[in-house]
Amino acid sequence: MIKSFAFGLLLLLVSNQKSFACASCGSSGDDPLVLFPNEVYKLLIQTSKGMEYSNIDEKGTLRTSGGTETKLQTTASFGASLSRKAFFTITKSFIENRRGDRKKSGFGDWSFSGRYSLTMLSIDDDWSPQIQWLYGYKHSTSQSTKTSRDPYLLDVFGNGFSELKTGIDVWWGQWVVKPGLAFALVKPLSRSVAGTQYTPALVFRTTGSVSYLQPVNVKWVAGVTSEKKENVKVEGAGDLPRSTTHSFFLTAETMVTDSDTIRLTYAETGTIGKNINTFSSKNVSVSYMHSF
Repeated sequence: MIKSFAFGLLLLLVSNQKSFACASCGSSGDDPLVLFPNEVYKLLIQTSKGMEYSNIDEKGTLRTSGGTETKLQTTASFGASLSRKAFFTITKSFIENRRGDRKKSGFGDWSFSGRYSLTMLSIDDDWSPQIQWLYGYKHSTSQSTKTSRDPYLLDVFGNGFSELKTGIDVWWGQWVVKPGLAFALVKPLSRSVAGTQYTPALVFRTTGSVSYLQPVNVKWVAGVTSEKKENVKVEGAGDLPRSTTHSFFLTAETMVTDSDTIRLTYAETGTIGKNINTFSSKNVSVSYMHSF
């Protein structure tokens, strides 16, 4: 049912003969909003539905979820250009967790992120990639598992840690089929909860993608993401175990006017490769972007 819904929306995009789309400005799936060099301001509104949540233990075995069954999320992101080579975005989300007839909602963490192009694409050299420096900060304000009071964790809307992020995104945008590879290093910041100090280690995130622009001007992007989280040190107790999560996503994007873009994404988390101490889920999202 999920895949049929996603496929139907993708066909709708493909059938839009008057639409046109420019190529991707990078390969990382971390940031929901990306500005192109000719855009000054840009707004994104995204709605998504996550479902079929299951826990994965330390042996990689799938377990029935004891928490959220369905997650509805609305995300707003605003971006502004600093120069032809640099931009930043600010993102905030509103989340509703559901389990049966029960549901709870709240705001997710806000985040700040941006990119700076170390090298730009050149029509004189097809082999020359675009290389961007990624940076970001997520400020933890939402409820996490460490402060949850709900037996099914329906009041959890974040991971409980503020985070710093940096990385590199390399993308070959001059080819018909456009490959890209992004690497991000995330450092969650230590915090104290109820007198207990939590000190997370580094998070390593790698995203590989391939994009293609169809003659009918629909841009397709397929990618895989691998995320590895090291141990979290807990004062006075044993460390929380490390986790590994492998995921994939498929995106179709089209410009319906010079300023308006629609994007559809289908993603599965923790469903490919060897996953440990994490979760699996499926997600469908629809995004609307307007540039000023």
